[in-house]
Amino acid sequence: DLLWIAVNQSFEHFRDLSTIYEFGCGTGQYLFDLSQVYPDKDLVGTDWTESSVALLGLMRAQGMRVQGTRFDFLKPEQGLKIASNAGVITIGALEQVGPNFRPFLNYLLEQGPALVHSQRRSTAGRGQVVLAGARDQGPDRGAVVGAAQLHRQ
Repeated sequence: DLLWIAVNQSFEHFRDLSTIYEFGCGTGQYLFDLSQVYPDKDLVGTDWTESSVALLGLMRAQGMRVQGTRFDFLKPEQGLKIASNAGVITIGALEQVGPNFRPFLNYLLEQGPALVHSQRRSTAGRGQVVLAGARDQGPDRGAVVGAAQLHRQ
């Protein structure tokens, strides 16, 4: 599966980060993969559904450093703070909110993660974007805005 290969190749970008958040984690497949590559990192999965959070709880019960929480892209919880020296990954989730990505984008801008990796479900064309240093892009955080524009297309 080309998507799996592309995503797993991007994991090297998270090497120096302490925590990795996946927004729209679904079954937690990529968090599971990340836990195998980086067993010493804290992983946080967010999703709209309780069943996704429950699946992450099963991973945690097996000793993985994974926690899950519900998250609404349309109304991001300000209570969920992104840790310093953290990265964000989202794979095929922003497409589900269509043109209503702005609340999530604003949330990311406020939180300022060190790295954002956004991946469309399709690996064709411009499907992948890795944005190093999202926290350091100045007041407009141009790199994060670029990710939102990519997903809007």
